[in-house]
Amino acid sequence: MEDSRVPDNKVRKRAIRVGLILFFAGACGLWFVAAVPFLRYLNAKDWIETPCKIVSSKGHWSGDRRDSHFRVYITFSYEWKGAQYESDDYQLFGWAEGRDVLKRHPAGSETLCFVNPENPHQAAIDRSFPVESVGIIVSSIFAVIGLVTIILAKLGKFDEDGEEPTHSTTQ
Repeated sequence: MEDSRVPDNKVRKRAIRVGLILFFAGACGLWFVAAVPFLRYLNAKDWIETPCKIVSSKGHWSGDRRDSHFRVYITFSYEWKGAQYESDDYQLFGWAEGRDVLKRHPAGSETLCFVNPENPHQAAIDRSFPVESVGIIVSSIFAVIGLVTIILAKLGKFDEDGEEPTHSTTQ
């Protein structure tokens, strides 16, 4: 008797396509959420620590009732190679949040900032690396599920009836 069950190439190809989509979605997410900021962080490690003076220090609430944030807007001035510059980039990445930032940097106070020696118009007070853990976790899950799906499809673990595919045999 002949067993007519054979691997369904359509299902396997579909599983590989879905796996590729999930993997690339996760990889793109990891690139933008983790790799790009990390590369900027590595570049900023070479920026030069420079004294600066806080020109203005303000904050306000933004967002809606469910998702509101206290945004901080700080402008500071600094001197680089005899020229005066001004920047409003408190953080190298994203928005500064929290009233404690305003308390630490009131208008008129002096602090240190980091200046990009290749482009002195670019400076920040806080150049620490942000860990966007939710984005990294979600992107990693997509990439791993996609990779596992591709591997299982390549191994022939997908069949329309859910059973292990077998090759036809004759008795």
